[in-house]
Amino acid sequence: AQLCRVHSALLRSGREPCPSPATFFRRSLRVLPARWSLRPRPLWRKALSATVVGVPLLLGIRYFTAEPQEKRRMRLVVDGVGRFSRSLRVGLQISLDYWWCANVVLRGVEEAPRVPGTQGSVSCSPPGSAAARCSS
Repeated sequence: AQLCRVHSALLRSGREPCPSPATFFRRSLRVLPARWSLRPRPLWRKALSATVVGVPLLLGIRYFTAEPQEKRRMRLVVDGVGRFSRSLRVGLQISLDYWWCANVVLRGVEEAPRVPGTQGSVSCSPPGSAAARCSS
């Protein structure tokens, strides 16, 4: 078999010739990237991923196959959960704000005397908020 000039020059130079695209494809199937390692995943991770994917999928199918009255009931439940979580978040934020002012920001600071006719309260916010400094 005779080689063309390009391939004979590659053979003489000692460099490896360019592999065909099929070689790249075969190689990529044999050698998986590091994050796709073939070691077994723990059972709890498999169960968690199946739950995270499966439950919303099943609930979505249930919602789209339900009758209008049942759909309305489901929407009310979802809205109620949203309202509950929002009020829980606000309550926790307020509690954290009180704790922050009592235990972190005002530690060792004496209270200013109250002047009649003013509120005299100290308001403060946890770090990272828009009003991160205390003002009297």
